[in-house]
Amino acid sequence: MKPVTIILTLLMMFVGGAAEAETVRTTDGRTIILNKDGTYQILKDKPKIEYQSVDMNNLNLNAEKWVEKKVKLNGFLKVVGTRGDSGSISNTLSRSISFRTDLSSIAGATKRRLQNECKLQCRILLTGKFLKYGVFDYKIVVDEVVFP
Repeated sequence: MKPVTIILTLLMMFVGGAAEAETVRTTDGRTIILNKDGTYQILKDKPKIEYQSVDMNNLNLNAEKWVEKKVKLNGFLKVVGTRGDSGSISNTLSRSISFRTDLSSIAGATKRRLQNECKLQCRILLTGKFLKYGVFDYKIVVDEVVFP
């Protein structure tokens, strides 16, 4: 090898090594990049998607305003079907206001509990995305269900 090639190779290794970094995730959720030269950089967290609390009456009266938004909603859930992937949430036991719910993304243990306890109706808090469903209807794609 020629001396120039060796020097260029060593220089590239040195420059490349300085650019490499190690990424660390702290226990409080921050991400820090540790550079080889001893410097560090704390990355900004991605904003968490916040759910907006809404009551059934507001959701019903202002449905178009809530389309595509993340909502947090209290109500009575009735699970429909044998797989437990769908249902409806209402404001009261008499079901004067109700919306379809898509429960397909709910985890196994929670889904089994929903199937067992919510065939008639059960009181829950849910979070999810409010969507247009057809021309005049709406549904909530549920992210999480919490039992009181």
